[in-house]
Amino acid sequence: MGRAKDIRIFTTTVHGRTRTCARLEITRHGEARRWVQGYGTTEGEARAALLSNMSLAATRTKRAHISTPTIKAFLPTWIEHCRASDTQPQTITKYQRDIERHIIPYTNEPLDAYDTETLRVIFYTTLPNHGIGDFARRHTHTELKQMFAYAVEKGVISDNPMEGVPKPKAKAQAGRKLDQNISRWITGARWVLDWLEPPSCPYHDMYCLVLLTLNGLRRSEAMALQWEDIWGENTPNQCTIHVMHQIQRHSKASGLSGLYLTDGTKNGDDRTFKAPERLRRALLDVQQQGRKGVYLWERDIINLNPHDHAWSHTSVDRRWRELLEAFYKEVQPNFKPGKNDYWRLHDNRHICASRMAQAGVDRKAAAKILGHLDTEMTSYYTHATQTELDSGLGAMEKYLG
Repeated sequence: MGRAKDIRIFTTTVHGRTRTCARLEITRHGEARRWVQGYGTTEGEARAALLSNMSLAATRTKRAHISTPTIKAFLPTWIEHCRASDTQPQTITKYQRDIERHIIPYTNEPLDAYDTETLRVIFYTTLPNHGIGDFARRHTHTELKQMFAYAVEKGVISDNPMEGVPKPKAKAQAGRKLDQNISRWITGARWVLDWLEPPSCPYHDMYCLVLLTLNGLRRSEAMALQWEDIWGENTPNQCTIHVMHQIQRHSKASGLSGLYLTDGTKNGDDRTFKAPERLRRALLDVQQQGRKGVYLWERDIINLNPHDHAWSHTSVDRRWRELLEAFYKEVQPNFKPGKNDYWRLHDNRHICASRMAQAGVDRKAAAKILGHLDTEMTSYYTHATQTELDSGLGAMEKYLG
């Protein structure tokens, strides 16, 4: 193996960020050239990462001959198993993409070459040093653990080495931003709705879709809602909505292009709820416009873009941003909005979850409204307002005297 003086230090770009790399050649006589390398924001971090990866490489060379498939070789088998189950196609695509992007480029040993400590180093040293974020590591941890579990089930390996690897903890930047700004966004959402509601508003075509997201629908579900999914919209307090589709874009692997309507929601759990009166009136307003989608599969879609096509995710997000900019310019012309005054269309679901929590809605009921399979995800969508935080501290002050 190479000597310390042979370590090469240089600067490179990893996932769009400038990183320092420490590289050491470990080529053995008669072998193809091989290197071990580590990344960091400084030379010291890069050298420390290199030492950790050298230890991992040394462990691999001590392994006896192993006949089990590598991660890359076993991945298609596991993906086919997922396809045969009730897993949604877009979820399967994400599984495959995460393993291919976040695991295989950095380690691809036979399955029974892995132990808990080796995988711990990968998730807590190797991946962070390569710029893989906390949330990506958290998702990939779950997926790799499931893949190893299937390998155990099929008798490929005897034990799941991921069982002893702690799941990386993460709080997405978007989540932190939501925690800090949920109070102003709850207020702002109401103002935006009031501004959108009159037909004279230049962005009135977004009113119904925005209202649906503020009632808990995913962006892709609101985009996909069809008239056949609505009952009783002509009768006050009798309108019912059945959420059972979403709009997705065909994957490259399918050989197709463009958007399509799925046969189920993101997690396959359809849900039905009674529409609030404001939403019922918004649906009735759209219905009276008599618009029809251009393509056959779009004909029954409720929320169409200005060109009578189904919204794409990119175009609806762009329209939402333009909408907020126009809102601030017209309603508060002397106010210069900062980055925290803008929120994503998807964040309306967080606003919905937080308002339900404020109103004391049961967590299981909120999970059903939002389309979550468990209340843990609903907890992630729920954010305490400043008023609630002040109230909590007030209660402690009263308790402590």
